[in-house]
Amino acid sequence: MKRITQAICILMISLLFLHCQKELSYIEDSDPQNPPKVIVNPIPIIANLKGNVVDENNLPIAGVAISVGLNTTTTTTDTNGNFHFNNALLDKKVSFVIALKSGYYKGMRVFGATSGTNQVVIKLMRKLLVGTVNAISGGDVSLSNGAKISLPANGIIEAVSGNAYTGTVNVYAAYIDPSDNDIWQKVPGSFAADDKNGNRVILKSYGMLVVELASTIGTKLQIKTGNVATLTMPIPTVAQASAPSTIPMWYVDEQTGLWKEEGSSSRQGNFYIGDVNHFSTWNNDIPESSLNLSMTLNNNSNLPIANAAVRISRPGSWQQYAGGYTDSLGQAISLIPANEVLLLEIMDPCFNVIYAKNIGPFTQNTDIGIINVPPSSSSVITFTGNIVDCNGSPVINGNIYITYDGVRATSSMSNGRFNVSFIVCSTTVATAKVVVVDRNTQLQSAVINVPVTSPITNVGNVFACGNSSVGFFNFTLDGINYNLSTANNDTLSANSTIGFNGNPRVTILFDEGLPGTRWGKFTMDSVSTTGTFNVISFQPDGNTNFPTRPIPPFTATLTKFANVVGEFYEGSFAGRYWDTIPTSTHYTTGSFRVMRTR
Repeated sequence: MKRITQAICILMISLLFLHCQKELSYIEDSDPQNPPKVIVNPIPIIANLKGNVVDENNLPIAGVAISVGLNTTTTTTDTNGNFHFNNALLDKKVSFVIALKSGYYKGMRVFGATSGTNQVVIKLMRKLLVGTVNAISGGDVSLSNGAKISLPANGIIEAVSGNAYTGTVNVYAAYIDPSDNDIWQKVPGSFAADDKNGNRVILKSYGMLVVELASTIGTKLQIKTGNVATLTMPIPTVAQASAPSTIPMWYVDEQTGLWKEEGSSSRQGNFYIGDVNHFSTWNNDIPESSLNLSMTLNNNSNLPIANAAVRISRPGSWQQYAGGYTDSLGQAISLIPANEVLLLEIMDPCFNVIYAKNIGPFTQNTDIGIINVPPSSSSVITFTGNIVDCNGSPVINGNIYITYDGVRATSSMSNGRFNVSFIVCSTTVATAKVVVVDRNTQLQSAVINVPVTSPITNVGNVFACGNSSVGFFNFTLDGINYNLSTANNDTLSANSTIGFNGNPRVTILFDEGLPGTRWGKFTMDSVSTTGTFNVISFQPDGNTNFPTRPIPPFTATLTKFANVVGEFYEGSFAGRYWDTIPTSTHYTTGSFRVMRTR
């Protein structure tokens, strides 16, 4: 009876998935010389999913709403930008994750789900106003790299109501360079696409532009039916030699995360220029026939390498096709071009290539099996143990932060148990630093030194108790109080870096995450212990186009110094700064307690 019940449940879940995902389609094994014509149904799978959401400085973002495709299951990132789904409804070919946070462009990730705990990373780009246009007369808005948005006269409507709009149009835009090393964290969806004939292809990008229009009060705007806007996009320097004279244009379908072919662009110099009749993220790409490649990464002890960064590109070229992370079982699935010799690379957290080999060409969906990464080039450390509260009971909603040889691993856990595996950059360090957090009680442990044994380090029971995990950044500016706290899902993070002058710096980033609220950064120079230090940057409005300038003496006093990730910087500050636009002088005082996250 139990088996019958389970079978019925699986059947119902599959039917529900097919109904919700009816827009998605997948190709079967195909001849790479001819675009595939057979469309098959999704392949649903129930699996765990965890991920990290970061900003353009690779710092975590809290309070990001996360949903899995068209499923109604949602969650929110914690203070450290982490999220976790147990028993999520995913798909083996195209699983779709959406990340939403006010003040940022929508983040999307498309990946092939595996049976282990899947891992994704989404980098959100800050939504910045690049210019304004009068809706009646139309006009142009340009970015610093030469990208341009040209809006038609009398061609703008309110997106929801469809009513004509005649006021000022706020234009928000950002260029995405496909040759960037972090393209796999910030590309909308992936490079999976459906061409105009409905065939699944993989794209070779020559530049992307995300554009959003809004009224002065935030109403979403679009292009009026029968009108077009013109987009001018620069061709990346490394791609100019191979860029064709005309190229198909594609927009990302925000319901599926897949790119859709629509129109074309013409090359003029080192720019592509094309017309669009609606705004989304637009991409200039050459499509190529595709297939699915799967693999499993193991270390020399035949243990899976979890959360390893995998990249697939064309040998000797800037063109990247696939990127992502292995699951908890070392498994990964990627959409790749058919009939191509490709370069498979595995990278450690320090972005060093620790393993590389040429693969292919492949003419059909292929599982290349187990790849054993040589022990001379990498080591996998697995940390296992339990998080308990002050009473010794399992922590149901918690996090663990592990720092080993300068590399940080962050993981959610369930029912008090954690099992974190990651590639490290070195195996010569004897101890790791561990901090655990109980998100329900907002308490955490002190930093614990844990002796490391390879390949498995048993941490045992760790108490999330004794220390508050709540951070804050409070300041008064021109007599007005601003209070940010992680208890309110405001994003606060601190990182230690080396400045251009060679001095150690500490930068605090803060973000209330709501339109019209405060977000920005605060930087202290020559900080290596407690004491009083010069403040070299305070930008409370986040507008990097018009930076502020501290007026000496502007100082901060650190009463607590964070030696490792998981500890807190605590202190106070006071001083004046000069704002360039509009030109004015401001006085501010404040205090802070912010966790070091890098």
